[in-house]
Amino acid sequence: MKIAVFQDEKTIAELVTRLFPGSTRAPAKRKQATEALLRANPHLSDLSQVIPGSKVVVPETVLPHNPAEITTVNPSQPATRNSIVLFNHLESLKTTAPAAAAAVIANANATITLIQRSEVQQAAAKDPKLAQQVASITRRANARIQAAQTLQAQFLASLGPLQATLLKSVPS
Repeated sequence: MKIAVFQDEKTIAELVTRLFPGSTRAPAKRKQATEALLRANPHLSDLSQVIPGSKVVVPETVLPHNPAEITTVNPSQPATRNSIVLFNHLESLKTTAPAAAAAVIANANATITLIQRSEVQQAAAKDPKLAQQVASITRRANARIQAAQTLQAQFLASLGPLQATLLKSVPS
């Protein structure tokens, strides 16, 4: 794993320029490097909250990195190895958590689609108890959608700070 130290850059562009010096000559590659850096370090989306001296994961990109600014961490110490394993596991959760939320949302939307079918609505119009059940099922499905979206957003927002904390335990 490659890491760098945040030096109180005011913009993500300044950080990208320091870590990937060739980026100023290649706007498309610079954009890719910026996106990769933000994916690896979600906490960098608000630089005002990043403490100078914090470690930053430097992702592999199409641009070469500045070797004077980058440290390759050797995971030979157990604490370092565990921090890196946890960091990488959290990184993988950035894709599995949205997939899980998408499955819950798709299931709830399928339920709503079934409830909205004309034959169900016609039957509910004739039977007040069925109408109450249909309304209840629709409310619960909408609540599941809202809960999945909220939990996903909270989970993804917590990953960046958690990863930043793990990086603090990795020696430079």
